[in-house]
Amino acid sequence: MNRDVLLWIGILTGPIIWFINLETGFALAPWLCPWHSKFSPNLVSLIALLIVAGSGMIGWRQWNQIQTRSASEGAPEARPRAMAIAGMVLSGMFFLAIVAQSVPQLLLDGCQ
Repeated sequence: MNRDVLLWIGILTGPIIWFINLETGFALAPWLCPWHSKFSPNLVSLIALLIVAGSGMIGWRQWNQIQTRSASEGAPEARPRAMAIAGMVLSGMFFLAIVAQSVPQLLLDGCQ
């Protein structure tokens, strides 16, 4: 895959998956109270966390490749390096945001 595409995936996946997780939680809310089940929102959050962690790994791998390439060729490229770091940081921040959103789902029932 093209390096620029991977860098953009690392940057954009975290916010997009966080938003999808948030909206899915709102969409599931009317069905959670009659079922008294926490399985579906926790499953959605777990899948979201795995995807965001994967996007952080993409940023980390790209950053390592850029560092390795710059060590052998000379000065590192500024834009790809900044994009890789931004992908790692954004993925980490949105990982924490999804974890914070998941805490009430773990502690409270669907009717509360």
